Amino acid sequence: MLMVFLQKYLQKPMHLFGTAGILTFLSGGAISMYLLVIKIMGEEIGGRPLLILGVTLLLGGIQLITIGFVTELIVRTYFEAQDKKTYRVKRVFVGEGEA
Repeated sequence: MLMVFLQKYLQKPMHLFGTAGILTFLSGGAISMYLLVIKIMGEEIGGRPLLILGVTLLLGGIQLITIGFVTELIVRTYFEAQDKKTYRVKRVFVGEGEA
């Protein structure tokens, strides 16, 4: 996983952590909404393991999104401190009539 991160997501870590965080947060929100409807209908939800799963997914999603923001700042600081560009220009195309 480290090699995939370094090869694909080194310049854009928020794409990895943000996507995972949003999916986790939304699934936790869906579970919590389901349990809210059940609670409004009068059933007891305190002893259900689904409640723990919903809360855990919500908190995990928030943490993943926060980790994405922090890694984005770290990557920007890394490249700026060494005067490196976050990308490389492979080839420059000059069209006809342009200098």
